[in-house]
Amino acid sequence: MTRQALVTYMPFLMSLLTILGYWVIGNKNWKSWYVPLVTQVLWFIWIGLSGNWGFLPAAVFLTGIAIRNLFKWRREAAQAA
Repeated sequence: MTRQALVTYMPFLMSLLTILGYWVIGNKNWKSWYVPLVTQVLWFIWIGLSGNWGFLPAAVFLTGIAIRNLFKWRREAAQAA
């Protein structure tokens, strides 16, 4: 697959994964936070390929939020068990 094809079609995959992420987070399972983390990896790749550096701050902060929530939800799940 060419670079231009990735730049063009990756946003569709990332959009689907974002929708899936919100869906599984609604199930209130700490493991659901892995979906946004995988999506963020794709965003970093896309940002680098496309040169759309304006998306980088959002990607960094959203990754931080997902990591924070993963640890927070995992800790709460462990305390409830």
